[in-house]
Amino acid sequence: GKVVRAYDLSSSLNGVLKTFTLPSFYRVISVHLSSFPNILRPDTDYTTDASVNSITFTAEIEASTSLNTGQTCVVIYSEV
Repeated sequence: GKVVRAYDLSSSLNGVLKTFTLPSFYRVISVHLSSFPNILRPDTDYTTDASVNSITFTAEIEASTSLNTGQTCVVIYSEV
């Protein structure tokens, strides 16, 4: 079994960035935002790359609103 953890990206949100570094992960289970949409869809709203420990939000997610300062973004992932 893999250990499930939460990683809070909220302090990194600035309304511009759409790619963020995560701790080493096996896979992202879910991504939750405080703004709409609240729960994001893999490969539609975001993509991940475990080889470089990153998550990138797609054009479906507007950085200036959903990923802006004051918003909350929490990534639930399983560890390597």
